[in-house]
Amino acid sequence: MSKVHVYSSKEDRRLASFVLEEDESVLRCLHRHKMMTRSSCFGGGECGDCLMTVLEGAEHLPDQGLREKRTMRILGKPQDGRLACMVVPTQDVSVKVPGF
Repeated sequence: MSKVHVYSSKEDRRLASFVLEEDESVLRCLHRHKMMTRSSCFGGGECGDCLMTVLEGAEHLPDQGLREKRTMRILGKPQDGRLACMVVPTQDVSVKVPGF
């Protein structure tokens, strides 16, 4: 099973590592482990609140879907960022998420 390694967006240190359930997004995994990252659209890929920076493992992530690309473009978010609600890793990934 894949893991998500969560790093602080304020400091350069790992906060936690979690095993992802099958077909689980990074956001859902964080919420399951009580790391409550904002998501005004409740994981619908529309608000951009859960924009994360991928530190390692980006090559193992699926390509951005149409909804994620559209949201990133509309909100003027960096194309190399990813929405935690839309990303379902297939292998280990290290990320920085907002609010931690």
